[in-house]
Amino acid sequence: MELNTYPLVCTRGVVLYPNQEIVIDVGRDNSVHAVENAQDNYDKKICLFSQKELEQENPATEDIYSVGTLCEIRHIRRFDNFLRVKFRGIKRVKLNKWINGSLSDLVEVEILESEKQDTVEEEALIRMIADELDRMQGQDRFVTKEIVMEISKGMGGEFLSDKAVQGLPLDLERKQKYLETLGVNDR
Repeated sequence: MELNTYPLVCTRGVVLYPNQEIVIDVGRDNSVHAVENAQDNYDKKICLFSQKELEQENPATEDIYSVGTLCEIRHIRRFDNFLRVKFRGIKRVKLNKWINGSLSDLVEVEILESEKQDTVEEEALIRMIADELDRMQGQDRFVTKEIVMEISKGMGGEFLSDKAVQGLPLDLERKQKYLETLGVNDR
């Protein structure tokens, strides 16, 4: 088991999946320092872990979910009291240890790999999801033309499942449970 260390940002009500991008306003001092540390010392790599309770101002290990996302910082806009940061998800990660670093909080994480399952079932699930999303296009604001076009290009089950769930109006616990699911077909 290979462990890696990265700066940590605890998010409120946000779960990011691999191969997805999201813009988040980062305002807490700990989080701002983590973004700056990632920029300067970690090749723009950072870990996002979602908080269990949104109101928690200074979360600790027990206040965040144990699975998060290793991300790359794509863009930062600086404002007076916060940063607007575009993150791109890279891999699912499991929290091993929270470290109080000198520049920012850090996490020691294990990279989690998706588990390939039955390929025939995966192909059938992709067709089913593609047909359903195509049917929903225009009727549901969460199903965009972009998603339907990407599916028609033949994206794989791993990418498709992460792409589809990002836009669905699911509650935090359901999105987190999905992030923790490693089996591609299970997702």
